[in-house]
Amino acid sequence: MLVTSVADQGPGIDSIDQNMIFDSFTAGAASASRAGHRHGPRIAKAIVEAHGGTISLTTQPGRGSVFSFTLRWLGNGAPGRHASVQYSRF
Repeated sequence: MLVTSVADQGPGIDSIDQNMIFDSFTAGAASASRAGHRHGPRIAKAIVEAHGGTISLTTQPGRGSVFSFTLRWLGNGAPGRHASVQYSRF
């Protein structure tokens, strides 16, 4: 399995919105006031699940969030081999 995580240092996601962030047609009360937070998580979930993977969220309100997803590894590398890549905003 390939595991990828994307982290930010944003405002985090409140507990009410965490329960429905991946649900279709649900933006959540807190995210409704912030542009760009309505469709991304559910679109990402649909893409990941269409490829046989899973997606999850870990968040701390006021400190940021980590979205992680898994996909089946179809590459030539050895199973269980891990790669780490870090990106940061400028």
